[in-house]
Amino acid sequence: MKQQAAFAWPNECVGFIVQTDLRWFVMPLPAQSGPQYVFVEPSTLLCAAEALDAAHVQVVAVYHSHPDGHACLSAADYQFSAWARTHFLLVRVDEGWHIQMFRWS
Repeated sequence: MKQQAAFAWPNECVGFIVQTDLRWFVMPLPAQSGPQYVFVEPSTLLCAAEALDAAHVQVVAVYHSHPDGHACLSAADYQFSAWARTHFLLVRVDEGWHIQMFRWS
């Protein structure tokens, strides 16, 4: 996740953390992004969801980055709650990436 955030900087990045059996993987999602927004085409999300379902892979968490250093979720970020109850936010602070975890209730 941190590598993807660093590569996408100064723009945001987004992806899923998925689980199959006992293994967890980071699954970056292609997105349109800028320094304060990230957007994944609905058709891309649908294709990803169908492929994961067909492979019996579960979305455990969603992640995205805030390269501007803001450590709180925006109103738009709450849309991620439709995909998983856990959300990891990568926040850029002092040229490094810090991870905060949020749980949707």
